[in-house]
Amino acid sequence: MKIGIFGAGALGSLLGAYLSADNEVILYGRENHIQAINKSGLQVLGVAGEKTYQLCGATDLMDQNFDLGIIAVKSYDTENILQELKKQKVRMEMVASIQNGLKESPLYEKFGLEKTLGCVVNEAARLIKPGQICYTNQGSSYFGISASNEPLTTTNSKLKMSESLVETLQSQGLKAEVSRDMDTLIWYKFLSSSTMAVSGALDLNVAEKYLNHHACKLYLQAIDEIVRVALAENIPFSNHILLNNMFLVNVQERQEIAEKKREYYSKLVFKRELHVPSLVQDLRRGKTETEADTIIGKMLQLGQKHNLEMPVLKVCYSMIKAKEIRNSQVIAPNINHSS
Repeated sequence: MKIGIFGAGALGSLLGAYLSADNEVILYGRENHIQAINKSGLQVLGVAGEKTYQLCGATDLMDQNFDLGIIAVKSYDTENILQELKKQKVRMEMVASIQNGLKESPLYEKFGLEKTLGCVVNEAARLIKPGQICYTNQGSSYFGISASNEPLTTTNSKLKMSESLVETLQSQGLKAEVSRDMDTLIWYKFLSSSTMAVSGALDLNVAEKYLNHHACKLYLQAIDEIVRVALAENIPFSNHILLNNMFLVNVQERQEIAEKKREYYSKLVFKRELHVPSLVQDLRRGKTETEADTIIGKMLQLGQKHNLEMPVLKVCYSMIKAKEIRNSQVIAPNINHSS
């Protein structure tokens, strides 16, 4: 297949590298990153070892055709990338998204359900420098169809494509599966992603969230708020790798799990080098727009829809938005205020 990764940052580049084993993959992204890849290949470091992938990068896609286009920008940039692709007359037989959140609706509106492939990529990576990424945390990936409303005319073709993608990822040592209930899996990723609120508000990595007693308390309260939204939306909970196990137990059991996590992380030496949520990475890089609206803001909207009180998520959301504003403020240096 010919696959385009549109908005190839760290995660998109990682996925493209592994899919290139059996497919023609073209990465479309920032010019300095693409130039580095075209010159020296994509260097992937991290949990799976070190390897350089010879990939094709592009900053111009005019009139190109793809069997599958994968939207890899952050959710707040979806409309922008879709407009870019439209201007460049890019054609796709099928489209998918690796974004966080309930991200399928914009694709349904643009391409229709029949051309939208269900997709969840629960992997973690960060950009070290142009042309070099670090694979920071191994998770799992899923491709497939919705449990309901899936057109019969496209079910077989979607499943065939999903099977091909999954086989390629598995051959490269990744965990991947075909699913016939992508709607639920997308919700599971959305629920787990919403817990980034506390880390984003307090600038914490995965270990610090548990080691800081006050932050951990907020984290557990946030999970309780998110669970109530999921129950109100009739989302079925099951023991699945995409769903944080905190969602499957009662309040007392959550506290016990958190204590075990605290004990585990307290014994690690390099705590600051552990996985940092993408939202935290964006804020640290000075971004003025993050996924706060499409993940935490969306969760708050759903809570309001069901008349649910969500004090922790509300405060965390406000703190993250305040950081975005802070990042947008430019203070001129060396200004002499004396009269």
